[in-house]
Amino acid sequence: MQNRRVYRSALGKMVDMDAMLAMNEEQIAVGNMKVNARGDELGPGGIVLRTRDEVMEDYYKTQKQQVVYTTERSEEADASHSRASAEGQHNLQKDAMTLADLPQDIMEQDAQMPAINPLATDQGRAMRGSLAASVAKDAKVEQKLLTPRNKATRIGQ
Repeated sequence: MQNRRVYRSALGKMVDMDAMLAMNEEQIAVGNMKVNARGDELGPGGIVLRTRDEVMEDYYKTQKQQVVYTTERSEEADASHSRASAEGQHNLQKDAMTLADLPQDIMEQDAQMPAINPLATDQGRAMRGSLAASVAKDAKVEQKLLTPRNKATRIGQ
């Protein structure tokens, strides 16, 4: 016996999800992935470019990089790591740049630039506050009470 997904709707009707999926597998899925409900890759006009099986085959062909952790330490690995880190530190120090290394014309342009106030907007107005501040403010909310619906109002009588 197959395990089928059959649910009861809010109106009491039985809905077979597997049958619904099978009926609509050619329909374009909602979203930005450009696939149909089955998973086929679609092109312009809803034409199937690659089937789901081809997409999955390409996915599994690509080798995933795996990290192997070992508990054993080798002296050779430690020596190469320390050598590489020492060279890296040397290269970082050699490539590091200070303000004194900048060309003089860039320093002059920087001195002429006006100071920027991060709290001001483009129009020169100050920011009004954050989202958290606006949510934290007391707000008076009035809600109209709804009348309960009965069977007659649901049918439209």
